[in-house]
Amino acid sequence: LPTHPPASYLRRGAYLVSHPLLPGYFSRTVIVLLDHTPPSPGEPEKEGGTYGLIINRPSLTTVPGGVDRVRPRALREVIPSNYLPGNFGEAFGDSAVREGGPVNASAQMLRRGSSAETEDKLGIGGTVLPEITEVETEGERVDSTVEEEAVAMGASDSEAAVYFKGDVLKAAEAVLNAEMDRDDFSFVVGASCWAAGQLESEVRRGYWIPCAGPPRMALTGMCDHVGDIEDDKGEGAVEAIRADGPRTSSTEGLRGAG
Repeated sequence: LPTHPPASYLRRGAYLVSHPLLPGYFSRTVIVLLDHTPPSPGEPEKEGGTYGLIINRPSLTTVPGGVDRVRPRALREVIPSNYLPGNFGEAFGDSAVREGGPVNASAQMLRRGSSAETEDKLGIGGTVLPEITEVETEGERVDSTVEEEAVAMGASDSEAAVYFKGDVLKAAEAVLNAEMDRDDFSFVVGASCWAAGQLESEVRRGYWIPCAGPPRMALTGMCDHVGDIEDDKGEGAVEAIRADGPRTSSTEGLRGAG
């Protein structure tokens, strides 16, 4: 995605790929942006900011007695069972958890969409994660945000429909009633947040490469830094990322900075 103006990437559904030489906590991470609120000059209390989740970092714990052996943590290991509401623990307690960022946040749910009829029946709700697309108009690239027809038609026609948030108790009920599969859901603990203007500054300095990609990548977390693209400052090669969709052998590349 273009790095200027910032509105090109400061929107729900865009991805940020860390520069391959970025050290520290965010080294080799891929982040999906879920919300961006610009500051309001007339309302000082509304400072604005950006909120997203790391999607390619599992939450790991060491295996007792093992040497350098780790395994993914289950949801019930991250959140005590007595804090899991209703039948939520029964449905999702053993689900693997990903680490979304350094900011403390409760477990956040992402899920695969269903047909419009099933969505209405289950009533889980949530916010659709749109797909950022690129189109060309008279030789110039224009970036736009679209909510895939899968939102209306359902994942039976396309796997592009992905939701975040929603009613976790109704989600648990759908799994326990065999109306949805547990693997249709994904949970992330922690978040990545920026104050107003902070992310824009980091992108200008080359810490992040804004990219467009399929919403299902946020759900599965199946992506790696591979390949080479030129960064927008011409300062050498930076790595793009590959998205491997669930239950398919196809490979899709994210469309990087231009």
